[in-house]
Amino acid sequence: MEMSYLALAAGTPVNFPRNTASRIIAITQGSGKARVGERDIEWKRGDVIAVPSWVDYAFTADEPAEMLDVERQA
Repeated sequence: MEMSYLALAAGTPVNFPRNTASRIIAITQGSGKARVGERDIEWKRGDVIAVPSWVDYAFTADEPAEMLDVERQA
């Protein structure tokens, strides 16, 4: 299990390729939109997003954002 901290600048899309890890991402600051597989999600501070393994995902922040990413490798 790994934990990392992500900081996103407003308006800059960040794309992540699918991989064998599943992850939980907790939003600690900011708001924006995510695409997890085929699903579009609006997020804000306090939200938690689950990303299953082998799914493409992307985040775009509407304002500067910070997230805690907890990853579990399969």
